[in-house]
Amino acid sequence: MALAGTQLSERDRKEFNLMGMEKLGAFTAAYNAMAWASLASSQTLAMQMWLAWCTPWMGNRGANRLAQQMQQAAVSILSKGLAPAHAKATANARRLAATPLVAAPRRRTRA
Repeated sequence: MALAGTQLSERDRKEFNLMGMEKLGAFTAAYNAMAWASLASSQTLAMQMWLAWCTPWMGNRGANRLAQQMQQAAVSILSKGLAPAHAKATANARRLAATPLVAAPRRRTRA
């Protein structure tokens, strides 16, 4: 991006447009993945809360298990959200590493 300068070539315009569309797609996929993971986790956590509430004779074991599952759910939701953005970023890095750099055109200066 820094080599593009202020005057963008057609190649740079296409690349920046592609980058914007890819980011939009990646974050849409990330949001969708996080929403589905959140839905699944909330159902699991609701069941664990119900079990902990219905079995008070289990003592702290039910509460400890619930706390552990809440922590695992948070990590799972975040990892599912980061996966599409990470995949797109690494694919872009590989693609751009193979693209030859073109030096920005030099401006003429008047003497």
